[in-house]
Amino acid sequence: MESGQSQPFKVCTKCAYEWNTLEDLVADMSLRVDGYQVCFERAEEGLFMLTHECPNCQTTLSIPAAEFAHWKTGPDYYALKLLTDECAGHCLNPTNLEPCNAQCFVRWVRDVLQFLRTHQVPQHVDNAESTTVQP
Repeated sequence: MESGQSQPFKVCTKCAYEWNTLEDLVADMSLRVDGYQVCFERAEEGLFMLTHECPNCQTTLSIPAAEFAHWKTGPDYYALKLLTDECAGHCLNPTNLEPCNAQCFVRWVRDVLQFLRTHQVPQHVDNAESTTVQP
């Protein structure tokens, strides 16, 4: 990388492919969403797991949920609804990619999963504010 250039958002740990922004990563059809490893204490510390499905790679990457915090829409929920009548238990299975309707503070992560599955960036996300790692 030349001096003065910003660092890429993410670099594949196996093949060294670079995604310059979070939005570039999300739009990449060679990435498959495998799941989400939940952190019930702090949802933003959970990890999205993606497999880079290009020839000679097939590595799994983890992206902290905090990278997607600006994607939140709708109301903020402050209670954890785990194991209540409202909870369908999706977060207990890391490979479950289904949306959740519970008014739970982890719900926004399930919403982000739906965008990741379809390789779409939410309309409210301003591409001018692309997420990049600062040197």
